[in-house]
Amino acid sequence: MQFAVENPKLVDHTTLEYKGKSDVPDAVRLSGNPSSESWSCEPLPGGKSVRYGLWMGEPGAIALAAYPNDEFFTVIDGRVQLENRDGSILDVRSGETCLIRRNWAGVWRTVEKTHKVFVVIVPDDQG
Repeated sequence: MQFAVENPKLVDHTTLEYKGKSDVPDAVRLSGNPSSESWSCEPLPGGKSVRYGLWMGEPGAIALAAYPNDEFFTVIDGRVQLENRDGSILDVRSGETCLIRRNWAGVWRTVEKTHKVFVVIVPDDQG
């Protein structure tokens, strides 16, 4: 299957689809009042399995039993901490890029209001 190749283009954030604001359920909230908002771009050619967009999160922490996707993201501004089950902590700050694998378990802590740009690979069973 071949796809037409488009020229590179800037992503105009004003044209992104607003996905809404989501509050974290009490069952997984550990601290603060974490909430997030996201905007998604059009699907990439080839199907629904790769998505990208912008995300804004408020301070707080949530427990994750299994991260739903493989995600590659860059923090534009702000700071998050990813606490692994072994207790080690990865700080991701403005300008840094991180890869989280599907099924990662731990604590996602948004330390301060954070903006990130992301790409996720959605598993076929969630397409």
